[in-house]
Amino acid sequence: MRKLALFIFGLGLASATQASVTLSIDVGGMKQSNGTSIAAGTIGILVVDSSGDGFSGSTAGSYSSIVGTQLTANQNLFGSTDDTILKVFSASDLSGSGDIGFSGSLSGYTYGGAIGQSDKLAIYWFPGVTTSGATLGAGQSQMGFFRSDTFDSLSAPGGAGNGYTTFALPADGASLAISYYTTSPNLGGGIAPSSLQAFSIGAAVPEPSRALLLGLGMVGMLARRRRK
Repeated sequence: MRKLALFIFGLGLASATQASVTLSIDVGGMKQSNGTSIAAGTIGILVVDSSGDGFSGSTAGSYSSIVGTQLTANQNLFGSTDDTILKVFSASDLSGSGDIGFSGSLSGYTYGGAIGQSDKLAIYWFPGVTTSGATLGAGQSQMGFFRSDTFDSLSAPGGAGNGYTTFALPADGASLAISYYTTSPNLGGGIAPSSLQAFSIGAAVPEPSRALLLGLGMVGMLARRRRK
């Protein structure tokens, strides 16, 4: 009898460890920094923050912290050990009417390591980057970042709502569906379309070399001598 009880307990433990989640993302209305829609083929990523200390590179001033990141699943944002890429997207027309955004699912994802229930999610997009697996460079000029836990019932396509609109991982064994569109006043809930607009991060300005600085200094000295 004791062996049977242990066997049943073992089965329950095994099933618990094998539980997994399904993520479904349909987010449209992504914009470039000038307010126009991103182009089809633009690369975006779904990222999880497993430590709760915020997302690397989420603002223009912090973009340099993710320069060098390779846009592939299971990669950490460069310089970070807790911001992990769960999925890479290629933008497409989600509604057939020019609503460019990201759609995809991640089925059977099993929690492990530092990633688990309630970890926050965010979407990044990179206007001008169209190759999955590309490495972000310092000269990249735009980046979008978005996450929210305040979507309402209108957030699903058609305004029907689906009850799973929080940008955070669900309980083990559950599903998460985030749907959001901004091109129609009847869709999207209370989030302004400007929330899905990328910001300009500017190109990197190389520092002048020592030789160049020395040369400029000599030119200045010669000019002073001539004036004397």
